[in-house]
Amino acid sequence: MTSLPLAGIRIIDLTRIWAGPRATKLLVDMGAQVIKIEHLHHADRAKPNPTTESSQRKMNRATPFEQKHRNKISFSLDLSLDEGKTVFRDLVSISDVVIENFSAGVMDRLGLGHDNLKRIKPDLITVSMPGFGNSGPWKDYVAYGVTQEQITGLYELTGYKGGLPMKTGTNVGDPMNATHAAIATLSAIVQRLQDGQGEYVDFSQYESFSTLMFESIMNYAANGILSEREGNESNHQSPHDTYQCKGTDEWVTIAISNEEEWENLCDVIGKADMGKNTDYSSQQSRHDHREYLNDVISKFTKSKTKYEVMTLLQACGVPCTAVLNTQDLLVDEHVKDRNFIEHLEHPDGETHKYYFGSTWREKGPVTKAVRSPAPLLGEHNGYICTELLGVPNDKLDVLTKLGLFATFSDSQRF
Repeated sequence: MTSLPLAGIRIIDLTRIWAGPRATKLLVDMGAQVIKIEHLHHADRAKPNPTTESSQRKMNRATPFEQKHRNKISFSLDLSLDEGKTVFRDLVSISDVVIENFSAGVMDRLGLGHDNLKRIKPDLITVSMPGFGNSGPWKDYVAYGVTQEQITGLYELTGYKGGLPMKTGTNVGDPMNATHAAIATLSAIVQRLQDGQGEYVDFSQYESFSTLMFESIMNYAANGILSEREGNESNHQSPHDTYQCKGTDEWVTIAISNEEEWENLCDVIGKADMGKNTDYSSQQSRHDHREYLNDVISKFTKSKTKYEVMTLLQACGVPCTAVLNTQDLLVDEHVKDRNFIEHLEHPDGETHKYYFGSTWREKGPVTKAVRSPAPLLGEHNGYICTELLGVPNDKLDVLTKLGLFATFSDSQRF
């Protein structure tokens, strides 16, 4: 692939924290130019805030901020000032998309809502992604990934059977909402290619995340059955659990969905007769005897490493995977073989690993997903003001003295 699919598309990124920045990260990976706008006094709370350029570079390497903002360029702009709003409107006039995840109504109160911006750029696409959308009784509620997981019911289904609701082990809501928001943006771009019209996308993160619960929602809507916490068990597959292996805190998961997989599992663990036993010949019967069967399986898994168990069972078509921790993931041979870990030389002269390259592959020449590190605050002020907007030097001096482009370090403004 000689050029990326979104090459030539310019996106103004006003998002903060997690879901919005990851959505624009997906779009910049596809080739769009993404201009992240923030300001010294209104900086993204997810970023490190050291005062020198070198210390910013150093801290960026080890933060989620680096992963979510790679390939982007940064413009420090104070939107609380009228002069800042004027510069923003000028930037909108040469851009294709504006994405923000402020609370409902913030952009309108700034005078920068879609209705105002489309007068400047009639075919502008605006994606607004507050926690609960821009209408409804909850539209002004504050939302983070953890609150989305609770209010959509994920916590209610997470935890031990008969136990208390539990949080998930990592942030599920934000990255899922980010993916949906990126798809919504792509859809609006494709629609504009067809009809030449701009679009306003009212994206509710609450509604987006609720789609993760579709099985439970449909089960209740159709059958009146409320889903319950199952722990590692499953009402649809059996055996279905996590099994201890040789070593300290080493595990595999096994999930059996049909009789062929069940018989193959029994063959591998040396219990072929159990695979033929009619007492265990259906999902329900195996579920009814799950405690006994889990004990039998565990005796086998405890005698081998998690990778040995996975290799033996997968060779026979049995769904089984090792439970990997973070350290395991970073040295995983499969990840390395697919070049999911990319390397990039930073402006400080050092080469650093990026653990999340492109999640898809295309035939032909491959363009690396990671092309530049996350920018410093206002690192590209000069490029944007002079090359993109053509702001005269005398006017630039006036705006700079107003603090319009303030950064952590004066030396990096222009």
